[in-house]
Amino acid sequence: TIARFKGHSVHTYKIKNKPAPFGCEILGLCDVGYTFSFLPKSRIEKSKELEAQTLAGMDRG
Repeated sequence: TIARFKGHSVHTYKIKNKPAPFGCEILGLCDVGYTFSFLPKSRIEKSKELEAQTLAGMDRG
């Protein structure tokens, strides 16, 4: 999900042809209208939690 953001930050993303072309990317774990967990994603800083979950997902495949 892209959360609309009009300020200046090195963490914002630009995605063409989206309703909110500039913003912060947020990865969420949701089901039936409930949000269980979310992680903000950054272009500059890598999230250790996100890398660990990505690597764990690769081990299953």
